[in-house]
Amino acid sequence: MVTQGTILSNRYLLQDELGAGGMSVVYRAMDLRTGASVAVKIPHAFLLKDRTFITRLKREAQIAATIQSSRIAIVTDVAEWEDTPYFVMEYVAGDTLSELIQRDGSLSSLESLRVALDIARAIDAAHERGVVHRDLKPQNVKITPHGDVKVLDFGIARLEGSAGLTTASLFLGTPDYAAPERTEGPGDIRADVYSIGVILFEMLTGKLPFVGTTPWSILQMHVAQPPPPLPEQVSAPVRAIVERCLAKDPAARFQTPRELVDAIQVALRQVQREEDSNLPAAAETMVFAQRPLPAADTLNGALSAPAVAEQAQAAPPAGRPAHRRGRLPLIVAGATALAAFAVVAVLLLNRGGLETASDESAATAPPQAVPINAAPGVSVAQPREGARVSGPVTVQLDTKGVNLRAPVENDPGGRHIHYFLDVDPNTVLIPGQPIPTGQANIVHTPNASHTFLDLAPGPHSVWAVLTGNDHVPLTDAGPAKVTFTAVPDPLVNARAGEAAPIAYQSLVDGKWRIFTMDGNGANKRRITGGNANDFNPAFSPDGARIAFQSDRDGTQHLYTMNLDGSDIRRHTTGGSNNRIPAWSPDGKELVFQSDRDGKEHLWIVSVAGGEPRQLTSGAQNDGAPSWSRDGTQIVYQSDAGGGVTHVYVLEPRGGAPRALSSGPTRDNRPVWAPDGKRIAFASFRDNQWNIYVMNADGSDVRKLTDGSFNVNPAWAPDGRQLLFQSDRDEGQQQLFVIPVEGGTAKRLTQGPAINAAPSWPLK
Repeated sequence: MVTQGTILSNRYLLQDELGAGGMSVVYRAMDLRTGASVAVKIPHAFLLKDRTFITRLKREAQIAATIQSSRIAIVTDVAEWEDTPYFVMEYVAGDTLSELIQRDGSLSSLESLRVALDIARAIDAAHERGVVHRDLKPQNVKITPHGDVKVLDFGIARLEGSAGLTTASLFLGTPDYAAPERTEGPGDIRADVYSIGVILFEMLTGKLPFVGTTPWSILQMHVAQPPPPLPEQVSAPVRAIVERCLAKDPAARFQTPRELVDAIQVALRQVQREEDSNLPAAAETMVFAQRPLPAADTLNGALSAPAVAEQAQAAPPAGRPAHRRGRLPLIVAGATALAAFAVVAVLLLNRGGLETASDESAATAPPQAVPINAAPGVSVAQPREGARVSGPVTVQLDTKGVNLRAPVENDPGGRHIHYFLDVDPNTVLIPGQPIPTGQANIVHTPNASHTFLDLAPGPHSVWAVLTGNDHVPLTDAGPAKVTFTAVPDPLVNARAGEAAPIAYQSLVDGKWRIFTMDGNGANKRRITGGNANDFNPAFSPDGARIAFQSDRDGTQHLYTMNLDGSDIRRHTTGGSNNRIPAWSPDGKELVFQSDRDGKEHLWIVSVAGGEPRQLTSGAQNDGAPSWSRDGTQIVYQSDAGGGVTHVYVLEPRGGAPRALSSGPTRDNRPVWAPDGKRIAFASFRDNQWNIYVMNADGSDVRKLTDGSFNVNPAWAPDGRQLLFQSDRDEGQQQLFVIPVEGGTAKRLTQGPAINAAPSWPLK
């Protein structure tokens, strides 16, 4: 019998009961291996006799454990002790939202929206994995002492399209927050949207919309009765959100959590403006002064307004969560920011006046067209003349007086590069004539770099020829040349076939760590540790470093490190979440997704340092980018088509994106094949997540896997196999490899740890 003081699996010491529900009891426990506090959930005894129920529950809890969100208390272990299954979850300190409502009554519109926004973002992260929570309620939402919102208890979550756990005689969840369709089945993600609406109603009023004498009577009220009206002081945009969430017909609600997130963000801005307009005039001016100023963090030793405001931000009173801060700290920060603005303005005036454009905006301004008669120049920056180079060689050029861009009809100012390897162009070029096609002409590109593969050991020469739009060499430029020696690549055997190293994330001791292993599954090595969670490893093109995201500094940021975990460098800053990095082919930039502008969009940052450059913008959400090996395109997922993610492609310097997939189902995590001719992706077609491959133009879509839960594809360096994660064996998320041309999937990792998000080097 499991009671307080029991040690489960010689590891988890049950210390005290945190709560109990219709399905289970939750204990706070100590992990005897790490000393950390965890939460352990154990189903009630009457459910233990149903082995089908237990098997499905364990499988879906394992899938829930792979959801990546700082707003979710993740499942860290799924195990069984003396025929009793249990789930171990992150222990979250603080008050539940239910306790907060009981103590304070109702919350303001602004506070309610902020909490609802974080809940919706958490459910959106689950929805990306096809997971429905099914038991959202204030008791399952924690407000930490720092004011963070954490959604708990994905223990009865289910995959969209799966059979689920609900039977005719068993309702799973809490009737007070259940959508009307839950009386007939498990419902889909729109049932979670309904539950968020009930929670928002309760935050605004301090009461539930429906109260009955029995669970069944409450469910019938959700089906048949309209909710009571909200108080008059509730703002109109908030009222509209609640009404739409609580629509009886699922088709009339927000169709995805992302739609709800977008609506709440708009409402937040409206409510904030309403509240600011009610402030006294002086206070209104002070709050306005908090807006970012066109100054760096420091200017001639003076703190900028953002820095001063950050220092002036007061901590919340003891015993009161941070999200319940009063307005006074904001006003103080605003006044200090206003004073800082005056200092900055004086300094700028002393330098010759306030400038109309910052250095950054000038640096990113579109390049001016180069006159045809200008004297452009091109030289080789890397490799150095006479260098000894191992592995694939990247030729990097310096250009002078020229804007490189791809040939475009009727664009006389166009310039691009032709490369020649070990063939002197002077021996094949005819003056005034276009460069002839053939084996000697390696490639033409609008980029100032190109990667050459599979060079035989020995001396080599590369010429770079600058041409006009008509492919005729510019005689006043002259070819650039470099001679170097290729030496045997010590990693050549590790970059091809089954020997190529694999990086992946694994859930160990309640934390996500980065591991590497050989391509055949041997020689597993853990390369990160500590108190952080590390996600989404990505090999650099040369296989020498790994990019990844981590919460080691509080917020999700991008880092790179050596293959042994040494020399960790951070590449993003600020309070936004930055996720899923992918390298440029020359290894100099990372493309990633970030919410730094309030939406999930794509950004590019130089590995050498500097501020990120925004690649996509708009009302849609973009993510999971992958750079083509020739550097000319980035493929990614986007819900620009209307709430459902599909595969899109665009150039790394921007421009109009182009959809490669469409339809009513989600397509996620696209990745370029090494040859640039195909794209692999995961799709929820046929109501199951499977791996697909298509041509680079979106044609010839082929399904590679069948059944179970198959996501996160990654190409082998030779393009013959695909890595992916799946629960196909024993319901545990592990890594598999499958031939691209078809065949049987081979398992590479074993339990009990959950293994996910694999990466193979590009070369």
